[in-house]
Amino acid sequence: PSYSILLTETKGGVLAVRYKYASKGDTVTITVTPDAGYELDVLTAEDKNGKELALTDKGDGKYTFPMPGSQVTVSVVFVCNGQTEHCPSHGFADVDTSAWYHLPVDYALENGLMEGVSDALFAPDGATTRAQVVTILWRLEGQPAAETVPAFDDVDSGAWFAEAVAWAAEQGIVSGVSGAA
Repeated sequence: PSYSILLTETKGGVLAVRYKYASKGDTVTITVTPDAGYELDVLTAEDKNGKELALTDKGDGKYTFPMPGSQVTVSVVFVCNGQTEHCPSHGFADVDTSAWYHLPVDYALENGLMEGVSDALFAPDGATTRAQVVTILWRLEGQPAAETVPAFDDVDSGAWFAEAVAWAAEQGIVSGVSGAA
């Protein structure tokens, strides 16, 4: 019998196999081709039970594995290498694409968790404020509306972080910095 090889959809490159089906013991070759400005971050092949299969790097974007006696799902994640305008942090002059924080900054931007401090600056070495942390948590939760608006002396109702603070207070995440508010 032959078993299917499923490829997950991906952004930033192409994932391919020569055949969509293989028999147990066949050597399956995966070809990974990043788009310009992207590079391979993670490549996995899992059997029908979610067990990760060992991949052998053959070079030139080719990886192999022996086909198990079940369906296999192949997944890939490409990340921006910072050398293209497609990179989420491309427009920020202060984001060093060779720094440890480059990929996390791209993730935060791509997933709407953070924005820059201006159109041209991200401030990757800056201190994170309470307002920023609360806003990140609020965005992770999908920006839910708060039922009530607590009165905090240091939060103007029109501030960019006011909705996030209201939600965080309602959830018991924040309670203010003084006894009054």
